[in-house]
Amino acid sequence: MGISGKFKTATVIGAVLMSLASSAAFADDVAKPAQGGTLIYLEQQPHTNLYPPAGGFYPNGGVLNQITDKLTFQNPKTLEIEPWIAESWTVNDNATEYTFKLRKGVTFSDGSPLDANAVAKNFDTFGLGNKELKQPVSEVINNYDRSEVIDPLTVKFYFKKPSPGFLQGTSVIGSGLVSLATLALPFEQLGDATKIVGSGPFVVESETLGKELSLKVREDYVWGPAKIEHHGRAYLDGIKYVITGEDSVRIGALLSGQADFIRQVQAYDEAQVEGQGYKIYAAVSQQWAKLGVTLNVLAGDAGSRTVDDLDPAKTPVSPAMVGRADPDVIKSQYYPKNRDVLRQKGGPSDKVKSFVDNKLNGLLEALSSEPNREKRLQIAGEVQSYVLDQAYAIPIFEEPQAYAGAPYLQGVEFEAVGRPRFYSTWLAEH
Repeated sequence: MGISGKFKTATVIGAVLMSLASSAAFADDVAKPAQGGTLIYLEQQPHTNLYPPAGGFYPNGGVLNQITDKLTFQNPKTLEIEPWIAESWTVNDNATEYTFKLRKGVTFSDGSPLDANAVAKNFDTFGLGNKELKQPVSEVINNYDRSEVIDPLTVKFYFKKPSPGFLQGTSVIGSGLVSLATLALPFEQLGDATKIVGSGPFVVESETLGKELSLKVREDYVWGPAKIEHHGRAYLDGIKYVITGEDSVRIGALLSGQADFIRQVQAYDEAQVEGQGYKIYAAVSQQWAKLGVTLNVLAGDAGSRTVDDLDPAKTPVSPAMVGRADPDVIKSQYYPKNRDVLRQKGGPSDKVKSFVDNKLNGLLEALSSEPNREKRLQIAGEVQSYVLDQAYAIPIFEEPQAYAGAPYLQGVEFEAVGRPRFYSTWLAEH
């Protein structure tokens, strides 16, 4: 293709479609929310693993967002960090120590307390990983050292170097809090949703792996984000996910009233959906041919794609994105010990024998360790300029997620990078 000459691989990245994230609900919700009913949600792909740091994959995050809570809440409109399970927090001057004061009375759905000990264990696992259980380190946590339980409702975290992105990192899907029993399971068992015990507004009721997942409301849920309008139990009685890979089947089910909400609407279907009064939340397509570029798309299943993508000789260009409303997202994408999309030596690929970019890696380490906001943003700009100058990345698309919902579906919300939240969602009469 002529874009991978002096380096081992290039990557195509996308920016988050913030208009999707900031949209709070469908239409104008003028009626009083109604309680009851089950939301039928047609999902294009099954979830793969519900270990919270794996929540970056949309089907994973779409489930975790309903069954787990986070220490903090990032307002999708302002991007400010607000209280959730943590009532308050303090950060020292160089962002190496974070102390959180927790809400009283919060429990996981198995009855165990969501207290300082549970929070400490969650972040020790996310920050350090667990080799014995094969639980990987979270890409949103940098320079983690240890936790300290100050008292039952106060937990403190220490970092080896400044970690200015940690506060925002406590608000993302990858930092959903799960019970100690869940954390004790090996990674390969966490693809079974029935084994995931969170404290969220919904609880896993049943699952047919790869086909259907049913969630039911948690009746005693009273600890949603502090500053949102809705408090108490969710309005819906439940959510039923049905894996429906065929685009036309999802569209047909939505328009015929058999489904209430679907993910992944193709561009050619949007006019039909909107023409019948349904709401679209949608991505921007680009036509490479207009630029004189021929792109050969290699077909394959998820397993072969993953293996081939680790070999730059087989996959010199790879479409990829990662969404997070914090500059640390750049390190998550390019650093060898994170996603390593450039396929450097020392990353997950054993096919790479020599390619290392020490300048880039140094900038990424500096980005994740700089406590001064202005300096940190300056480094972020340097990284982006360097990546573009080296032609490591060709930014050609915005985040290509497209959802559609029935006209009677109200109160659908999205977190800061576009995963739906159904806590305040309700079904109007229809």
